[in-house]
Amino acid sequence: MPKAGYCLLVLIACSPLARGQVVGTTQPDLGANAALWYWQAFDFLPKDDSSLKILQNWDTVPLDSKVDDLLVSTHTPLNYLHGGAQIADCDWGLDFSQGPNLLLPYLNHTRLLTQLACLSARMELQEGDFTTGVDHLCDVLAMARHVGGNRILICHVVQCSLERDAINLLASHLKGLDKPAMDELTSRLASLPAVPPLADSMKLERGESDWLIARIQSVPDDKLSDAFQPLVGIKMAPEVNQAISDAGGTRAGVVAALQNLQPYYDQLDELLRQNPSQSDFHTKSDDLRHSFADKPFARILLVNLGGAFDTDAAEQTQMVMLKAAITVVQNGPDKIKDVTDPINHDPLTYAESADGFDLTSTVIWASHPLVLKVGN
Repeated sequence: MPKAGYCLLVLIACSPLARGQVVGTTQPDLGANAALWYWQAFDFLPKDDSSLKILQNWDTVPLDSKVDDLLVSTHTPLNYLHGGAQIADCDWGLDFSQGPNLLLPYLNHTRLLTQLACLSARMELQEGDFTTGVDHLCDVLAMARHVGGNRILICHVVQCSLERDAINLLASHLKGLDKPAMDELTSRLASLPAVPPLADSMKLERGESDWLIARIQSVPDDKLSDAFQPLVGIKMAPEVNQAISDAGGTRAGVVAALQNLQPYYDQLDELLRQNPSQSDFHTKSDDLRHSFADKPFARILLVNLGGAFDTDAAEQTQMVMLKAAITVVQNGPDKIKDVTDPINHDPLTYAESADGFDLTSTVIWASHPLVLKVGN
């Protein structure tokens, strides 16, 4: 082929049109999705019983040769975790039209990946590789935010659980970090993905009612109770049948009864957006739930948000406490005298301990005031 003809073919092959691009437009970067990195990490997680037992006890297992062998063989999932944590966007590819039938298989995988990252960080922090240990824990924090970013209530709760593990481990080693690791920690915390407010989850909870109403319209008149099984299971069939009867026993009556419950989530949404204190929320949400108690299907379907609110309150407060602890380590305790928790807006309490110091808030978690223990 003449040289000119060859060059022409090369130019055509490399042109935007040949690559399926439209001149003058910007194509989306389909790889800029953290979920794609996390799914690859999941595929390389250990699956044998002995490794899983070690990971389940990541915070107490002795850092011996067995742990060292496990960590040597698991660099790949941690590398993919780190790659995903650097990406702002995360789309898990969920089909919300499935309603309560929607499966969330990645939640268990993120728990296992968090355990691996925390175990690796324990080892690195003990051996003085502070920056790597901090990076692994900040990767967990970023992944946790990606887990909770879809506004599904259970995902938000899992997000808080993952963050709690990473924050507690960071705090326990905070005083021993060198300057590069502390700078890395401060930078990574500042760049974490934003957390959707708990109130946003109420729209999805209300959406389940819309899904159920649509499902009821598609089942035979004598099979109305079957529509509720994805939400409540077979064991609650007698209570569902009683509620159907209380609603008049007709399709129209059941639909009307479900529509009468929807304002519950609208009012919960409004209450959450008022940023109530912990005690105020429990009082008002209990009163709200009681006001709907005599309506058909209320006891079966209405979510009690008390536990999720406390979990969210603890996660928000722990993050504030971690940042306050960094300030104490760098500048002394006097610098946090005006720092308050984000829920009750009360000042944090500082107290020295045998190996560091404790920060305590008035937010209640597991029946006790929330404490962040900062050690060496």
